[in-house]
Amino acid sequence: MNPDILNRYFPLVRPVILHACMHDCRSWMDVIECILEKTIGGSEKVHVMHQCNLITNKFQVYLDFLLSEGFIREVEQSIETTEKGLSFLKDYRNLKRVIK
Repeated sequence: MNPDILNRYFPLVRPVILHACMHDCRSWMDVIECILEKTIGGSEKVHVMHQCNLITNKFQVYLDFLLSEGFIREVEQSIETTEKGLSFLKDYRNLKRVIK
């Protein structure tokens, strides 16, 4: 487990922490994990939004963040997890496993 994982990703997720974590019972990382999982191999936005139980405006905040950081990409009418997103997902799962 690389101890720099948090240092590498924390600056990227700070805006999402401030906006999304204040009123949601799930952590911002749980939502990001859900979106990244559901977009592996590509999925329509509306399906991801429903599978992750997000309303449109909250989903858009996460979508904008993940797109801007290169964790997902738009492909025709769908969104898809990128290699960077898969790497982040792997690191996050390792971190969760270590913390438990």
